[in-house]
Amino acid sequence: MQALLDGEDAILSILREQLEATVVVNREMTGVGFFTTFAASDDVRRADDRSFKLDDVVANISGLAHGAGFLLYVEHGVLHMPRRIYLRRAVAKRDFSVRVDLQERRSA
Repeated sequence: MQALLDGEDAILSILREQLEATVVVNREMTGVGFFTTFAASDDVRRADDRSFKLDDVVANISGLAHGAGFLLYVEHGVLHMPRRIYLRRAVAKRDFSVRVDLQERRSA
């Protein structure tokens, strides 16, 4: 989550504030990744009213030929659901590194 929300952008700053005020209401393991659903109070400060996704973070994980991708959905300016996708079956406790595609983020 930290890598997805890292940056100086005002919207990212608001989303980081939201993250501190959210609770996890559901986590679903899919066998190839997981979905986590957040809940925030109705009075949480919204980034704006747009819906979009952040998807510029990937992880190189030992034993996974294609690594993993991370997505974070924002609905109407509020954090909704991060999604971690394993591109091959994963085993717990692997060495990994994370990369953020800053060029993609700047052009968005």
